[in-house]
Amino acid sequence: MELVLATTIIAGTLVPAMRLLRDALGHGRDVETLKRMSVYGTSKLEEYLASTSADWQVGSTSGNFAADGYPTLAYQVVRADDPADGGIVDQLMAITTTVWDDADGDGSIDNGERSVTFRSKIANLPEYYGGT
Repeated sequence: MELVLATTIIAGTLVPAMRLLRDALGHGRDVETLKRMSVYGTSKLEEYLASTSADWQVGSTSGNFAADGYPTLAYQVVRADDPADGGIVDQLMAITTTVWDDADGDGSIDNGERSVTFRSKIANLPEYYGGT
C-alpha cells in the first residue's frame, strides 16, 4: 500500500513538472525566433539604408533566409520617398523592413504569424554618393 501511495505522489508531482519543462522549452524557442527575426530585420534595414544612400531607388523587395538555414523566416523591404509613406520626394526616403515567421510558406504575412518591423529614414545628400 505504501508503494502505491508513494508512486501516486511521485507521479502527481512529476507530470506537472514535465508540463512546465515542455512549456519552458517552447517559450525558449519562441524567444530565440523573435531574437533571430530582430537581428535579420536590423541587418536588412542597415543594408538598404546603405544601398539607398548610393542609388536612391524606390521600390520593394522580399525574400527569405533559406540560405542561412531558416527557410520559414521571410522579409520585405519597402523604400518610398512619397509623403504618404513618410518621405519627401527626392529628399527623404522612408525605409520599412518587416521580418516574419512564414509558417505556411506563402510569402505573405498572415494573421497569427509573428513579425517584427523596423523603420528608418535617410536624406538624399550629395555627400553620400558624390553627386551634386
